[in-house]
Amino acid sequence: MTLAVCLTALLTLAIGVRAAMGVLRDMAPQVGTLIRFTPGSPSPLVPVRVTAHRLATTARAGGTCTLSAQMMTADGGSLMVEARNRRTREALVNWAGGRTARGPGDCGRTAALRIDTESLRALAEAAGGLGPESTDALAGNAGGA
Repeated sequence: MTLAVCLTALLTLAIGVRAAMGVLRDMAPQVGTLIRFTPGSPSPLVPVRVTAHRLATTARAGGTCTLSAQMMTADGGSLMVEARNRRTREALVNWAGGRTARGPGDCGRTAALRIDTESLRALAEAAGGLGPESTDALAGNAGGA
């Protein structure tokens, strides 16, 4: 009897942990979310720099570039979430705005990029999103996350 109760408790705990992980994973901005980096808004307390994979186009080769939340906030711009792949945990985003980083790592004024959802979540948080006061930084997403 004690063994059955312990196994039931363990199974319940495992289901709860799995559900919590799913909720956390889905807290990344969803398709259609616009993440705004507004000049003059407070700069993130913790530097957020992520590597993005540039999609190859006829005008520009692929490769990697850097998204620095501090630079993106200083120069202004936005990231639009175009698609998410839950299996690979990556998102397709479009950047439009000023510089994304200093030097050769800059993604340019416009870029189609692929980044992992953890990095996307970090950028959204740095822009002021994913919290209860996220409406200024996130748009197009009824849940705000």
